[in-house]
Amino acid sequence: SAVGSNGLYFIPMHESPGGGEANYDVACAYFPISTWTGAVGYVSSNGGPITEMLASPGIQLRTPDTATGTGSEFIDNGNGLFDVRLDGIDAQRDGVVLSVSAKNEDNYSNLFLRADGSFIVVNKDNGDNAGGSEQDPAGFVFIPQNTEGVVMGRIAGSGATVFGQGEFTLTREDVGAWRLAIDGQTPETGTLIVSACGLESNNIDNPVWMQPEGDTWVINSRDITGMGRQDLFPAEGFFHFAFLPNDIAGVVPGTPDKAYVDRLDDPVAGRYEVTEITAGNGLGETATAPGATASDALLALGENRGDQAFVWLNAIMDGSEGVMIPSISQGFRDNSTTGGTIGWGIATASFGEVRTFALQTADNTDGYVDEQNIDYSIAFFPTDSGYTSGVTPIETDVLLVDAVSPFDGVLIATAHENAPIAVAATPLGSAYEVRGFRGRNDDGGAYLVGDLVPSMNVGWVHLPFATPGLDAGQVSAAGSLVRGSTGVSVSKAGDAYRISSDDFDAATEGVLLLTPESGAALNWTTEGGDFLVTAIDLVTGLPTEVAFGFAIVPADGLQGPVKGGCLGDINGDGFVNGADFGSMLGAWGPAAGSPADLDGDGDVNGTDLGLLLGAWGECPGDPCEDVSCDDGDPCTTDYCVDGQCFHDPIDGCNGVCGDPTDNACTVPGDAGCSDAACCNAICEIDAFCCDTEWDTACVALAQANCG
Repeated sequence: SAVGSNGLYFIPMHESPGGGEANYDVACAYFPISTWTGAVGYVSSNGGPITEMLASPGIQLRTPDTATGTGSEFIDNGNGLFDVRLDGIDAQRDGVVLSVSAKNEDNYSNLFLRADGSFIVVNKDNGDNAGGSEQDPAGFVFIPQNTEGVVMGRIAGSGATVFGQGEFTLTREDVGAWRLAIDGQTPETGTLIVSACGLESNNIDNPVWMQPEGDTWVINSRDITGMGRQDLFPAEGFFHFAFLPNDIAGVVPGTPDKAYVDRLDDPVAGRYEVTEITAGNGLGETATAPGATASDALLALGENRGDQAFVWLNAIMDGSEGVMIPSISQGFRDNSTTGGTIGWGIATASFGEVRTFALQTADNTDGYVDEQNIDYSIAFFPTDSGYTSGVTPIETDVLLVDAVSPFDGVLIATAHENAPIAVAATPLGSAYEVRGFRGRNDDGGAYLVGDLVPSMNVGWVHLPFATPGLDAGQVSAAGSLVRGSTGVSVSKAGDAYRISSDDFDAATEGVLLLTPESGAALNWTTEGGDFLVTAIDLVTGLPTEVAFGFAIVPADGLQGPVKGGCLGDINGDGFVNGADFGSMLGAWGPAAGSPADLDGDGDVNGTDLGLLLGAWGECPGDPCEDVSCDDGDPCTTDYCVDGQCFHDPIDGCNGVCGDPTDNACTVPGDAGCSDAACCNAICEIDAFCCDTEWDTACVALAQANCG
């Protein structure tokens, strides 16, 4: 702790977890508030509210009741958690935050960065073996990107650099032990300041120690109360640091370049190759690297079997940023030489992470959750990308997605669950039915592989065929292209389906996204310049035939959607014409699920032909395209039909807490959550959770306080 006393500072040191005073070597730095952005809040009584604040101009001291959500605010929640919002600053992307406790007690401070760019300064007792906090003085300083001469970084639990400036390397030497080397610098040439991260899983009660050693620094994460070194989970925050050279005097804060701003709405994608070093589930036992193509906006943090966390534009993802769609980009995987799993793969997503599992096969039958290291790919669609998408619960076996049409694009869907579930999207007339199927048996016999999943979360996105830079289509079980983008062809290749594109060389370009029309798992590889897709029967574990939808997404640069199509526009080109008439004749007869079955009765017949002829010509524009139906009431479901707005009341909704359709309190999401009692209790602790967003810090508080 750094404490002001009679115009001076002294640094009290206490051992952990005992709390007694002790002698330790220390490092310190002083930042004038007239130049740097920072604040320190002081109390006038032990455990009381912050009554005095030393702060940079413009930072206002607030409480949850007086916070405005605008400008720069230091919000005292009254419990040792201090929410900080800096006007125009995204703390995840624009620089590094350092925090400090400011009382002569056995306290330390850590940080949690929120997805919206604000952050929490946490004041903790250094003997607290849990997620508690202590209402005492604390403060912070923000060091912006482009500050001359300062080497800085924010490090994830995997040891990966989430944000960095300057040249440095971090090497794992043992459990919880890392070595930092800074190019051209040593402990003799400057001072290293380190701040711990917190409010997540292992880091919730782990102080961070730094010690100079030779030309480098040793950094340890230690777990209270035993104080043994401990690894963190890959996607957790580990620490922030800033190296200040001895000649730092006179240096002024830099100006962040904010190059990320123009990319926040852009879909991105990548292929990733996973190497199993050993079959364990700890740090250093798995290595992940970009494959043939990957966006520089994405960084895989995968160092944990079957769990692949991601950084997007210098921010660790938590699932609230948009929709993540993974696919398995490898055939049958054999990890037996390292003691790992064998089998075809299945990929899901949850909390901003890709989850990969081995499907149950004759060679791999031991248990339900069998995480597998296997190559995979992802595409990520930010919330404001312009594509119709969402993460939606299935509550009774099936989800009807009727906001989009199978006639002008393809629906790609995946389970947003940490479980081996295959998702199918079946075109049905002018909508889709979405279902989930078990990929493995339950150890206790509650369900079997191939069984329908009655309730789950599904992430989905609709990709119009006319979107520039995208190739997509719907394929029949026999291997013909039912409808899709121009320049794409499909054929059978033994047990696989071959997809050829005039726009993508599969060897080096594009990420293939796949969704079957019925219960199966789809894996893909490449051969020459083509994609090869293998469908795996969930029950037998053997190749099978299944109809499916696909989309080939470039790693960068996918433009916003261009929507076309209407009832009768079977090939999705924006016109009902002779090409669609020919497709209907080719599908004549029993054809459940066919896009030519316009009335959805399972047969392509004269009724469908009448509908097609009645729609002949250019497809009309969407009468709801430019209509905004948002009435500002969070307790209504707002939607448009034929240009008219409807506002359906949501049963049990009080505006924030208790909405049964909202996210669970153990899942990040918008402000509030579905359990009214838990939601209200957590928002008493931290009003941010009801005012702005139910993020992973709110989830951690719910897990600690709601039982």
